[in-house]
Amino acid sequence: MDPAASEWTIAGTTIKRELDKRWIGYTGPSGTIPRLSMNVLLQPDALANPAVQALKGKVVILAANNAGSSDRHFTPYSRGSRADQMAGGEIHANIVETMLSGHYPKVPPLWLRTTGIFILLSLLTVLFVRLPPERGALIGLFIAVNIPIPAFAMFFYDYVLPVAEPQMGLVVAFLITLGMRLTGEERERARMKRMFGSYVSDEVVDMLLMGGRKLTLGGETVPVTVMFSDIRNFTTISEKLAAHEVVEMLNEYFSRVTAPILDQRGNVNKCIGDAVMAIFGSPVTYPDHARRAITAALGMVRAAESFRDWMEERFPDRGLPRFGIGIGLHSGDAVMGNIGSVKRLEYTAIGDTVNAASRLEGVTKEMGCVLVASAQTVRAAGPACLPARWRRSRSRGATSPSRCMRFSALNPSRAACPRPSCVAEAAHEAGRRLQG
Repeated sequence: MDPAASEWTIAGTTIKRELDKRWIGYTGPSGTIPRLSMNVLLQPDALANPAVQALKGKVVILAANNAGSSDRHFTPYSRGSRADQMAGGEIHANIVETMLSGHYPKVPPLWLRTTGIFILLSLLTVLFVRLPPERGALIGLFIAVNIPIPAFAMFFYDYVLPVAEPQMGLVVAFLITLGMRLTGEERERARMKRMFGSYVSDEVVDMLLMGGRKLTLGGETVPVTVMFSDIRNFTTISEKLAAHEVVEMLNEYFSRVTAPILDQRGNVNKCIGDAVMAIFGSPVTYPDHARRAITAALGMVRAAESFRDWMEERFPDRGLPRFGIGIGLHSGDAVMGNIGSVKRLEYTAIGDTVNAASRLEGVTKEMGCVLVASAQTVRAAGPACLPARWRRSRSRGATSPSRCMRFSALNPSRAACPRPSCVAEAAHEAGRRLQG
């Protein structure tokens, strides 16, 4: 053959000179191509040997094939041990076989490989985003392990499909989505902290985040217990104190009375002037929200008594009226959601339950007691409430009178904070509404 020729014809096959590298189409693992020892060829009767006769018309490669030779190499059929390595002569034989048969392994063009991997990773990214991280990792591992299967099958049809590229891309896609998820969770955590950090305890915020509950900020109906509380004779007190003293008093007061609410995992929803609005049962749902509200209210009564002593020490000889508070509780369904303007939204409650709790707070003045709770709240609190006689009272804004009962305490064996209280059953019929 002329080495300078542009093409050669071997055994009827035309082979063109090409500058591009071509893949070797291996016929199989080491030993697939027949071998014949030189010792057989040197025998006097070698031509009579069928194995030698089979060489007629074949291309024969003469090469050393001893086990200790350094001319041994790994092939796609090797499993990693030296015994699986192929001798250099057999590799040359596979090259000749590939050239004569024309079965060159075909590699998809770069644009096709890139497009295929991009589509695969896009689908996997969407899948990883929609699935929990644990399930996404399991599915990703399953896909990565099975990627070599189609590549192995296509190898027998002279196609070489990429394996490492999609596997590495899969890992990158999972890590990217995991990073996006973690970043999103951090943003959600920060948003929740901003929204509720000033109104509920850190424990409640953590429970919201750990539970993965998505708040329906557009509005949802939730069974809750609503509390309203204000300071008795606050107008008179504020008139006898300087402005900075009023602010000091309110800050000290709110710090004390909101602590029992947060201890019972309530939501300090608003502080309006001297009033406090708290919600139990949202944003974190508790089946015993009524009992928690009563327990918190009794804790507020004790806090108010302690604050009375603070007032007498801080503002002596001012002629201030005796400090006291009133608390109203009502349980029922309320609409919870982000309410307000586009620039100012607040997560709060609206509905008859809120109105009833506000009216019951006003009943405490008429009844001359500190705590008034509706019968719905008492019943929802369960056996923690001790029964007593009933009385009737009309709350401001109600169209019908309320049935009231007085009870001495919460059951010490079933509630942590026994305290004398008044309880009222507020009329909450369908015809009840605010006047005006």
